[in-house]
Amino acid sequence: PNGGGPFTSNARRIFPRLDCSTVDVHFEPWSIDETLDKLVEGVVLGGRADVLIIDPPWRGLAQHHRPSEGGFIRGDVSARRIRQCESLRTIFYMACGYQAFMADADRLTGRDPEASGSNWGPPFRLTILKCYDMFPMN
Repeated sequence: PNGGGPFTSNARRIFPRLDCSTVDVHFEPWSIDETLDKLVEGVVLGGRADVLIIDPPWRGLAQHHRPSEGGFIRGDVSARRIRQCESLRTIFYMACGYQAFMADADRLTGRDPEASGSNWGPPFRLTILKCYDMFPMN
């Protein structure tokens, strides 16, 4: 929720010639659904965003995790809405759950056969993947 200040400071340190006054950046502690609602309604950024930074809980975009029902439930809804945002060009997705990330990535890139059709919007292309073990157990 309070990441805007440190993010801007780091951006200025890394890119000292970057003119941050011409970039409209918003950091809000919203759920993905709240964010997409506000983008569609034009509440933030006039309804246009080029970059979406997602840091979901371990279940990813799924609303529920129920192993007895096949695992991650209803992640397709948010993935479809993200793909329908025409202005989005880049997604930074930080994940702490491998299985949820793979399910979301398959939906966002169109590799999931059920994530296709005109009502899904164009798929994204996975260009960079970096993995880190933040809590090694040995």
